[in-house]
Amino acid sequence: MVLYDHLVDWEADLDGGRWNAFVAAISSEPQQPPNRERNRTAVLVAMMTTGAIASHFARIDAEIAQATALAESTGPPQFADFLRGYALRTGEQDVMLQAHYRQLAERAVTTMFGAR
Repeated sequence: MVLYDHLVDWEADLDGGRWNAFVAAISSEPQQPPNRERNRTAVLVAMMTTGAIASHFARIDAEIAQATALAESTGPPQFADFLRGYALRTGEQDVMLQAHYRQLAERAVTTMFGAR
């Protein structure tokens, strides 16, 4: 859940001076105020040009799968049900975020180089 939170509020974390796992996975710059804009740029570029979003969501999915398996074997069934629903919701967010940044990248290319 923390990995998901870091993905969806990475900009707020950067602005607030809080360390963020998603930013750390993309940028080698320390997450300190003098590097804020370089980190922001690195994340935005990665989200538009690489599989950064898909990679991070794959990590989230793997963690949810492990938690679900553990909940199924040791916890109340309601918790495992919650985790399965959580996985579905984060999967939907994955698809939406990837589509959004793919569209932004296409607009940027069109703006810089004209229509294909």
